[in-house]
Amino acid sequence: MPSLAESSKLLALSLADVEESVACAGTALEQSSYGVRKKSFLFVHEREGSVTLRLKLEAENASALELARAEPESYQVGKQGWVTVRLPAESRLSAVVKSWIRASHALASAAPPKARATSAGAKVAAKRSRKTR
Repeated sequence: MPSLAESSKLLALSLADVEESVACAGTALEQSSYGVRKKSFLFVHEREGSVTLRLKLEAENASALELARAEPESYQVGKQGWVTVRLPAESRLSAVVKSWIRASHALASAAPPKARATSAGAKVAAKRSRKTR
């Protein structure tokens, strides 16, 4: 049976157009990142017998808030809809967390792709362009 981290990764990669990358490579914060259309929807970090999942929710936020109140050591809801799930590495991926991963993917898929400015000058030009619209 796959670990919690492996199950999360397999589910993320089974969704449409997902790209896997590494966030904070080479640091203590290194984690797997899963995104679609240049928007991350899931981060998976495994360390010292525990797994931390971070994902963005919108409509499902109510269930996350409920779990955060009931089990604050395992579930936390942050600003802008980001939810953190911390569980022992040997835990199984619950149906609720599976639905959250799918919902986070759908949310990222529906959002317009991020524009990546390549230089400080490009960033200034992009801001000016937005102001004139």
